[in-house]
Amino acid sequence: MIIKKFSMGGMTISTSDETDGYGFDTVTEAVSVFNYFAEGRKFKNALEWCCGPGYYGLGIWKTGLAENISFNDISPLALEVMESTFKDNNISFPFYLSDNFDDIPKQKFDLIVGNPPHFNFTIPNWKFGWEPGQISPHETRKMRDLNWEVHKKFYRQVGDYLAEDGSIMLLENMKGSSKETFQPIWDQYGYEQVKYFPSQVQDGYTYYIEVKRR
Repeated sequence: MIIKKFSMGGMTISTSDETDGYGFDTVTEAVSVFNYFAEGRKFKNALEWCCGPGYYGLGIWKTGLAENISFNDISPLALEVMESTFKDNNISFPFYLSDNFDDIPKQKFDLIVGNPPHFNFTIPNWKFGWEPGQISPHETRKMRDLNWEVHKKFYRQVGDYLAEDGSIMLLENMKGSSKETFQPIWDQYGYEQVKYFPSQVQDGYTYYIEVKRR
């Protein structure tokens, strides 16, 4: 893996092709939208789920939306790039190498943000112009959520980790899903969408949602 570095918000951020789920394209807007959703609220203990290089989590911490931030990803490569970021900036935050919440110690987060895999089908060639056989397995991991198993597991487990008044703020992709896609999952586990914001970047095909306990 080749680690690349760039400046973001006065920090030196490490990333790589294997871990970047294109959050760099949306992080500025995402942090702004999450602050808009929060309506002035500040959070004590936040988590970035499916963090990759940690753009969203670092963004909400740096701008003061969250006082404390933890990171979670299933890939050891994400841990490697985040450790590089921590070292370069002389900072330290918890990173949980975990499939959803399987290996995260029990605790309560009052804010969970994320840019999870968006597609319940094989990686969309319309986006990248790839031919069969050219798709990296990392793209499959970063972008494909067959039968929405990643999302289903997240909502099945998150209740043990989300504060009673906690918020979940995510970026999703309208070419892969809509509110109706996740409604049965929310109904099953007792959540509801309370806010929606269509993205103004990435050609407008992504959207942000805030989800809370019903």
